[in-house]
Amino acid sequence: MGQLLEHLVLDVDPPFLGEEHRLLRKSVREFAERFVAPRAREIDVRNEYPRDILGLLAGQGILGMRVPVEYGGSGLDSVSVAVVMEELARASGSVALIAAIQGGMAVAPILLAGSEEQKRRYLPRLVGGEQVGAFALTEPCCGSDAAGLEMRAERAGDGYVLNGRKTYITQGLQADVVVTFARTGGREDRHRGITAFIVENDGCIEATPLETMGFRGTGTAELRYENCHVSPGNRLGGEGEGFRIAMYTLDDGRIGAAAVALGLARAALEEAYQWSLGRTAFGRPIHQFQAVRFQIVDMAVKLQTMKTLTYTAARLRDTGDPRYVWMASAAKLHTAIAANEIAATAVRILGGLGYVKESVSERVYRDAKLLEIGEGTNEIQRWIMGKMLYGELSI
Repeated sequence: MGQLLEHLVLDVDPPFLGEEHRLLRKSVREFAERFVAPRAREIDVRNEYPRDILGLLAGQGILGMRVPVEYGGSGLDSVSVAVVMEELARASGSVALIAAIQGGMAVAPILLAGSEEQKRRYLPRLVGGEQVGAFALTEPCCGSDAAGLEMRAERAGDGYVLNGRKTYITQGLQADVVVTFARTGGREDRHRGITAFIVENDGCIEATPLETMGFRGTGTAELRYENCHVSPGNRLGGEGEGFRIAMYTLDDGRIGAAAVALGLARAALEEAYQWSLGRTAFGRPIHQFQAVRFQIVDMAVKLQTMKTLTYTAARLRDTGDPRYVWMASAAKLHTAIAANEIAATAVRILGGLGYVKESVSERVYRDAKLLEIGEGTNEIQRWIMGKMLYGELSI
């Protein structure tokens, strides 16, 4: 894959990235180029979950990046997490998404609202890759309108019984543990009636695979819960606190999503740049044509703005600045749009090669589309940011 951008001094890290972050980038890049990149096309074409890579990620501490050391994690800061996610996505968007769910979305609710017993019981096994985790919020009825979800959690004896459906759940096919959001109040209660649960899949969850356009091999599924019994000890937080837990997890996850977009876009740009050096037309390399060169320049500028927004959001979170919520949405929105634009341009520059499975840009082109949908659509990001801008939502 090469280090094209660094060699040309076209890729500038924010000044607050320290030596430890640069060493981390080097280490993860070497790991990704050795173990992940060679498998990227296979994972995409076969659409098979790479369970062996989950173990490799665990061995590198990548599944426990945000988890404290006492629970088996690495305890990294947000900037470090962004570095790792960028480098993984540069090699494979699918593997990056697996790491984001297993080491982020599935563990963040437990870190935020879990009891000490819940943390010690579940975090080490998720961090070690012994169990596969998932985050189940979206339903067939409700995506962006998460407060309208319909899944019920009814009191039964000393626990709860869950019935309903969740959809578009990454790792749903493999999940042993599913952080699930269900309604304990009435529909009229909206967000105040939602509670979070840690559901162990003992056979009460039926998973149906979903054939996705991009991010293939990630076990995306629709889940049907049929009389799933959950003990009181597996409720996360109190009744009615589920929506807050979900929103906190999504706020944090948007920084990771932006870093994934950054890594995908970087891979597409590097391929297009390399192609422009070696491909000739009308007797000269195509980079000598202004039409191609200007497109490469525009892609590089977009990549740099993506990096600045992403790492600024991560830095704000690390310093405890509440404005990170705004910046996380800004980063998620901009990087999703820019990654799609960069991928589309790369496909055009590669021509026929960009339209076949052998090219990285073809895969990135399909992967990037999800970034405008998952973890809050572009429109939801604008809605959140608009409410903050007009003082209708405090941070």
